[in-house]
This record gives sequence, structure tokens and C-alpha cells, in this order.
Amino acid sequence: LMADQPWTYAQQGTVEYLRGEAKKADELYEEAERRGLSSAPFYYNFSKIKFDLLDTEGSRELFAKASSIDSRLVHELS
Repeated sequence: LMADQPWTYAQQGTVEYLRGEAKKADELYEEAERRGLSSAPFYYNFSKIKFDLLDTEGSRELFAKASSIDSRLVHELS
């Protein structure tokens, strides 16, 4: 089923984040990562969620992961 794909959790997490529900977004992004999602845009967005939740260490780690995958894209997004 499409609803069980890793990217669908991240997509729903993005919706929750945009609705101001950072904690719910964090849970959905965690699930997406557990299910194997790994990309520069994913980690970049995940770092923003962690930052909003005041998890600066987690945010830095995720930003570094995003940069290690595609530093040029992360620079363009920043």
C-alpha cells in the first residue's frame, strides 16, 4: 500500500509541521527514517523540525547528514 511507504510518513510530517504541530511532525519523520527514508531534503527538513523543538544537537546532526549527502543542495536550501 502507498500509505505504508516511508515517504508518506515524511509527507504527512511536513503537513503537520506546516500546521504548527512540530511534535507530531517529529514522530512522523522518526517513523519515515525507521522505514528507510534517507535523502538530503529529508534530513534538512527533519533538522528544521528538531530545531523548532529546541533539540539543537539533533538538529545539527541531521543538518550534517543532509550536507554529507548533498552539500550543494543543502547550501541552496539554507
